[in-house]
Amino acid sequence: MPKPIALPQPHPMMGWVSARLASKKTDFASKPWLMESVSWGGVALSAVLAGVGVIGLVGFESPLAKVGSGILLAGTCLTEIAAARLPIHAQKRFAEGGWIKGSIVVLGFACLTAWNVIAGHFGMVAIDAAGVNDARAPLERAAAEADAARETAEEALAAFDAESRQQSEAMGWALRGAFESGFVTSAARNARESADARALRREGLARDVSQARAADRAAEAALEAAPAPRADHELWGFALVIELLKGALVWFATASERRKPTTIVGNSTIIAADPRTASPAERRALKTYCASTLATLRHLEAARA
Repeated sequence: MPKPIALPQPHPMMGWVSARLASKKTDFASKPWLMESVSWGGVALSAVLAGVGVIGLVGFESPLAKVGSGILLAGTCLTEIAAARLPIHAQKRFAEGGWIKGSIVVLGFACLTAWNVIAGHFGMVAIDAAGVNDARAPLERAAAEADAARETAEEALAAFDAESRQQSEAMGWALRGAFESGFVTSAARNARESADARALRREGLARDVSQARAADRAAEAALEAAPAPRADHELWGFALVIELLKGALVWFATASERRKPTTIVGNSTIIAADPRTASPAERRALKTYCASTLATLRHLEAARA
């Protein structure tokens, strides 16, 4: 009986390399790169918002405060990324039947999300305060200057009136002395000229007071019309919307990761890793691959014999 001839077989690594290359090509073609980039952009946006909030809790006044702010910022970035990935792990645990592990993952996701929403609210408060301050600071400065100018003008007018009363009393005593000395006409003329000059000066001071009060009222009206801080429930709502938007983007981008686990059979055939979840076509492909592999192994054993 003729001895069977061993046909040259490709190196086992060649099949593995071909399978890996086919897997890479398939993953590159099917991976939603654009959606994944958008989802990571949502994670970065939420992390920046929460980072602004936690940095404001400690600040950068001292070296220790800088270290604390850095720790809070790094921790918040980690919680943002972890909260974005935990739902996928929870679904996998539930699919494997591990309800306890899945529930623990869901609980951790809820805690991380709560912290992220709180930190995002802090960030919204800081951003809203900064925006309001940018709009109101010039108006507050103008209102303070107008108020100071009004008080100065009123004080100048009050001081002038007090001085006028003192001079009137002194002029009265001077007129009595002039009447007794016989110089009434000269004293009266001097008193009249002084009174006219003081009346003109007081008119100017009164006009300054009127203008200062008008400027003060205009500055106060502009300050009242300036933007005011938003209601706290609006800031909570915005932080929650940002967190939900991030979660939705990540959920849509990871849709392919939540499908049935697959494996590569041969060089290009992809079937479900668990035969119980495979389709009939995938099962036929698995049977064909297994039969081909078994025949190859038998052929190798026969060649060695």
